Amino acid sequence: ITMEGPLEVRLGGFEFCQQVGDRAERDTCARRSLRCAVTVPPEELEEDGGSGAAPPAWARDAWSYHHVLAACLAELSGGDTATDPVVAAVATSLQPLVAGFGRKNPQLRLRFRDALATPCLQQDRFVVINKFLHDVAVHPPDTKVAFFRALADELRRLPERALVETVFPLLLSP
Repeated sequence: ITMEGPLEVRLGGFEFCQQVGDRAERDTCARRSLRCAVTVPPEELEEDGGSGAAPPAWARDAWSYHHVLAACLAELSGGDTATDPVVAAVATSLQPLVAGFGRKNPQLRLRFRDALATPCLQQDRFVVINKFLHDVAVHPPDTKVAFFRALADELRRLPERALVETVFPLLLSP
């Protein structure tokens, strides 16, 4: 990840993807000069190599994601949107994610699968709709009726790409 300026984030492409292991660690450290300094996790910067225990494979990504989220929230809290109560509520609800992904100790950083269980994401309409559609068979008939009755209004609020790539295929699946 490189951060050129406010909300100018560039994510490395698949040429940087590889299995976790010694070679991946060496390659990542060798490319450190290409990365934005703030997105390099503290455990990579420790001269003595830290505690000796290898950090979890997802910890580096969580640290970088912390900085992407923090940059987005900083952008939201400035300018025309600063006084918007909806924006303020979103920013407040995302703070636990920012804090969790940004913990200095890699072992204590928030895991991505645990992030999905946070209240701010559990209340997100896209997440709620997807979760319901994945588990539609286990819901009682009256719950299904209420869900599908309200679905049209909910879908109008979602981005078209999310509908086409995720929601519509779930609606069309048997």
